Amino acid sequence: MNTLIANQYGRVQGEVGGNGLVLSVAAETPRRESVHLQMSVDSVEQQLYLLAILRAVERRIEQFQLRDSNAAESQAREPESPFEGTLCGEGELFHANGTSKNKIYGRFAQFLIYEQVDQGRLRVFFAVRDESKRVARFDLHPGEVQALRAFALRSLFSCEQIDFLLRDDLSLTVALNASGQGMRFDVQTPVWRSQFAVAKGNELATLAVFARRTINQERVVP
Repeated sequence: MNTLIANQYGRVQGEVGGNGLVLSVAAETPRRESVHLQMSVDSVEQQLYLLAILRAVERRIEQFQLRDSNAAESQAREPESPFEGTLCGEGELFHANGTSKNKIYGRFAQFLIYEQVDQGRLRVFFAVRDESKRVARFDLHPGEVQALRAFALRSLFSCEQIDFLLRDDLSLTVALNASGQGMRFDVQTPVWRSQFAVAKGNELATLAVFARRTINQERVVP
């Protein structure tokens, strides 16, 4: 396994295998209680969700770095986080019923990623909880965020074919199949069905550009 996160309390290691992205944690809580667990991010939906979270964290860090590098912006209002939630405290990280100002980027069964802003300083944490509900957390540095994102990408790209629903309700269903041959969309309504493929390099590149603009909340120009 490769070490993705490490601090004085322990480490998080990861590998990509048949079960997707596997994370192994060996750490201690601030009370010196041992936390050992292994968890996997195996479904395509979870892997895409994790990638979106880590990209949002990277953009958040970039916002603060840009603000710190510009003295004129140092007095500006704190940038808004694209993922918001509330947390009570370290013991209740996985309930989010409290009133503190911590912001959650994403929550999984055994871990979550959240932030704290204290006197203008941004800190991003990776917190895990074992079966005994002991919680250990790691202060994420930009390089560790990039390492996690690289492993999530590797896990996703190891799939020969990806199938998932983009939308599924009574009026419209949109399914996507992605493989080395390109992308195929299957669109269904109660009265008609259509299938179309995006396989040419320039078409895929154009789709990627406009999808990225939307994700980055940029203004899309036809």
